[in-house]
Amino acid sequence: MKKSTISLLGILFLTMAIYGCSGVGPSPDYKTFDQQIKEELPKMIWLLEQEKREEFIREYATAKWVENNGGDRIMVEWTQNKADVLLEQMKRAQEMEPTIDSKSVLITFDGPAFPHALVFQKLVGKWRLLNN
Repeated sequence: MKKSTISLLGILFLTMAIYGCSGVGPSPDYKTFDQQIKEELPKMIWLLEQEKREEFIREYATAKWVENNGGDRIMVEWTQNKADVLLEQMKRAQEMEPTIDSKSVLITFDGPAFPHALVFQKLVGKWRLLNN
């Protein structure tokens, strides 16, 4: 092998070794669904704690969820008391492992501490609340 080829291979190997130790992690696209939802839950919780119900609905609600919670009148009918119930469920969800349906891109948090299951679905690249 030529000396220049060996030098090039050495530089390539060194570059790969440095990149591997750089702490650069995988793209968010490659995180597991449970990792993705665990990162999203604190954002949802923060919006509800700050009483930013309209922003929460815009960011995280599905049409089905809106329909189940008052439809067009959701901002009038979805009071802070109702949001607080969801907030408590989300806080409990942070402490547990969800059930994952990768075919339907669904994540479910359920158990004795939940009045009913808390279900999220990934739609257009974003986790949305499917029910409550």
